[in-house]
Amino acid sequence: MNLRDPRLWIGVVTGAAVLMFGIVDTGRVSPGEVATVHGRLSDLDGGENCSACHGGFRSDMVDACLECHEPIATQLDGGRGLHGILEDSLSSRCALCHSDHHGPDFSVVNALSFSLAGIDDVDNFDHASIGYGMSGPHTELDCTECHTHASAAPLPEGAQRYLGLETACASCHDDPHRGTLGVSCADCHVQEDFAIQLALRHDEVLPLVGGHAELDCLACHAEGSPYSLEAERSRRREVTPRSCVECHESPHGAGLDAGIALVSEFSAGNSCAACHVSAHDSFQQAESEVTPLLHGASGFDLDMPHSEQSCEDCHGEPGEDFAQRFPGREALDCAACHMDPHGAQFDQSVVASACIDCHAATHFDPPTFGTELHAHTRLPLEHAHLEVACDACHGKLAGQPRRFRATPSRCEDCHDDSHRGAFDLVSKGLQPLDQGECARCHDARAFDAVDREAFDHSLWAGYSLQGAHAQASCETCHQPRSQPDATGRRFGIIAERHGALPSGEGRVCADCHDDPHLGGFDGAALPAAVEGRVGCLRCHTQDSFRTLPHGFDHGLWTGYGLDGAHGEASCSACHTPLRRAEANGRSWLAALGSSCADCHADPHGGQFAKRGNTDCAACHTPSGRFEADAFDHQRTRFPLDAAHAKVACAACHEPEPFALQTRKEELVRYASLGRECVDCHANPKGGALRRRRGNR
Repeated sequence: MNLRDPRLWIGVVTGAAVLMFGIVDTGRVSPGEVATVHGRLSDLDGGENCSACHGGFRSDMVDACLECHEPIATQLDGGRGLHGILEDSLSSRCALCHSDHHGPDFSVVNALSFSLAGIDDVDNFDHASIGYGMSGPHTELDCTECHTHASAAPLPEGAQRYLGLETACASCHDDPHRGTLGVSCADCHVQEDFAIQLALRHDEVLPLVGGHAELDCLACHAEGSPYSLEAERSRRREVTPRSCVECHESPHGAGLDAGIALVSEFSAGNSCAACHVSAHDSFQQAESEVTPLLHGASGFDLDMPHSEQSCEDCHGEPGEDFAQRFPGREALDCAACHMDPHGAQFDQSVVASACIDCHAATHFDPPTFGTELHAHTRLPLEHAHLEVACDACHGKLAGQPRRFRATPSRCEDCHDDSHRGAFDLVSKGLQPLDQGECARCHDARAFDAVDREAFDHSLWAGYSLQGAHAQASCETCHQPRSQPDATGRRFGIIAERHGALPSGEGRVCADCHDDPHLGGFDGAALPAAVEGRVGCLRCHTQDSFRTLPHGFDHGLWTGYGLDGAHGEASCSACHTPLRRAEANGRSWLAALGSSCADCHADPHGGQFAKRGNTDCAACHTPSGRFEADAFDHQRTRFPLDAAHAKVACAACHEPEPFALQTRKEELVRYASLGRECVDCHANPKGGALRRRRGNR
């Protein structure tokens, strides 16, 4: 085929033109004029747009119909309404019931339409077939009273002949509940008469018999109340029945309702039914027998001695005021019936079971109150208190009840203060104790039974025990008495031994201890305090007087500094230890003196004494040894020249016998040696050597 051949293209164009004119000509062919309801539509005006109703290449007439008639499509999809219940042979053939092209005056919905749908008498159409059963006044209505355009020919533009209505009553009638019930009117009313109210399933909650039978609904379901019809419907579908006490005020005590529920098949709140039934017109219509079991459920068991009483003994005769006959007494509320011999000391408005706390339920005498119950009072009976007779604390005055309430329970209420108020100031700053201030240190065993390790001496005595004080027994300072005082105290008082002492930590050692130094360290020239420490604590601690943890400045305190060999010597070298301490506690003797001769013997036999005293420091120093000190011969009456300086000391100073005061001893001669040459050297001119000595 030659695509460039002009004859080929002329043939293609000619064929296409013929086909187009054929299609256009086909669209304009119509069997007749359409009905008014279709003809007024712009797409169907003139009857030339056949595909709008008959479908095109990809749709059929049913699709085209349902595209405009959407409510019908909804009925078909949901199986609802008249069209939804038709058989498939009808529901899929719209034109079978609703034909057209019969002229503008033709009604598409007509008697044939209903007949084909199985409805021969339109005026008596059974609405139940489409889910809405009609009865009563509804059956007397003409179709047009609900379906305004049912007989309209033609149907007004935009109107619907039968569709558009709802089955809800409120769509036609005013809703007095304003939509708050959320249910169909038919749940409570019938179509014959709205005044007739249904109580559907009410028997499942409460049978409407007896006193409940004649009540109007609003008597129990009043508007605006928590149980109004609107409120009931707003709750979950399963309604919880109200209990008796929610509607009826019970004249009984609260315990009766709960108690009967425990011993019967009735729940709390509905236990009224154990004695009363709903068929009664009144709660007093028929009294039920109250068995001992039911009476016990009230909280009042009919045990001895109450089991022998008749009902009238406690509840009076029938016909009397109910509240007086049945006041709702408690089983343990003895005072409700029995006189109070204690003069209201035990307030039953606070403790209803006060009598039973001390007495048995079967008898008042003898009481059951003992030490175990006394333990719940402000004063448990322990130790020495167990031996005290009850009358000692709970006395009875003539014409008055025995005293129990407000009985003293604090130690100081019954016992004198053996401390003479010494601890009162401290106690005021502490949290009070129910048993009293004595209980901080003592218990009921005995006043001398004190936990000494737990006693805070610093808090109560104002003086902390440290060092040796902490190790000493209490009796060291508190010397026991041979006879107790008026309060029974044997424990000694400090003031009785040492006199009145300063309070607090201002006390010093000398307040209790004698000064073994006899005031030697208290001179005006000596420091009264060292780094804040005063008195003995300037040098000692409370651990021991024999230790000097701060050191001892011998020069400061004695005026005699320890230098040289003195600094190396032990204290006992000068201060002789005593085998037994003196009465003032001193265990070392005082030093013999501060001069050398007080402690050291004179090796020179008094050769250097002046006016009876020898000054060792003139030749010796405490810092060195006596043998090592150098002697300045130049200060003597015989200065050493060059030749003599080379001569050994022993060449001139030889040992000689000395007559001392107590003995004779050989000592080195230093004093009274001759100073002449011939006293030591031979005479070069001849003659004997003379050794002149001074006065011996």
